[in-house]
Amino acid sequence: MARGHAISWSQSETDNLLPWLYRNRHLSWEGKSRAYFLQHRVVRSVESLRGKKYQLLRKGRKQQRPLVPGGTKKRRRQYLLRRKPRDLPESPPILRVGSPDPELWQMVQNLQVSLETSSLHSSQSMEMDSDDASDESF
Repeated sequence: MARGHAISWSQSETDNLLPWLYRNRHLSWEGKSRAYFLQHRVVRSVESLRGKKYQLLRKGRKQQRPLVPGGTKKRRRQYLLRRKPRDLPESPPILRVGSPDPELWQMVQNLQVSLETSSLHSSQSMEMDSDDASDESF
């Protein structure tokens, strides 16, 4: 493919390209190239239109990126950690659980033992009842 003369983009063309492409998004890239020529009387190839579009999109992302001086993720995280939100109330102090209360610990142990024994007795009585029922059936 032979290249013609390179025509630089004017500032007004650059500023209006993305909105123009959005208004003509229903056209194919070939159709956009033809429509651009008819409207602006400047020959722009498909590659030129598409390349300028992506260049502007990349430029827009780069301009939006530096939320924090330096712009790196690490610096942003550090900034957010240092920043104190003004809308939120103070967080409660951290609750530290010490060693368990010995009396409470003993009560829990006794409860577990009593539950195990009661379930053991109930299962044994159920087995005995089922044995008695099976003996009576003969």
